[in-house]
Amino acid sequence: MADKDFTVLDLLDLDLKGHNSLNLRCISGRKGLVRVITIPDLNRPGLALSGFYDSFAYQRVQVFGRGEVSCYKKII
Repeated sequence: MADKDFTVLDLLDLDLKGHNSLNLRCISGRKGLVRVITIPDLNRPGLALSGFYDSFAYQRVQVFGRGEVSCYKKII
């Protein structure tokens, strides 16, 4: 039996009671929530926000932490 694909929606729905909560929120809409996560690594795109794309890991889940959110707020 094949393993079930793990999607972005599955990541958002993780119930981690008794553990460190991820506190994830979807801010880009529902369209991409059914995308399958194929690489189990995360990327924090701080440098990409400043225009440096040479080693941008686009295939990873992109996580905006406080630094990225702060930078994004200054850009817009």
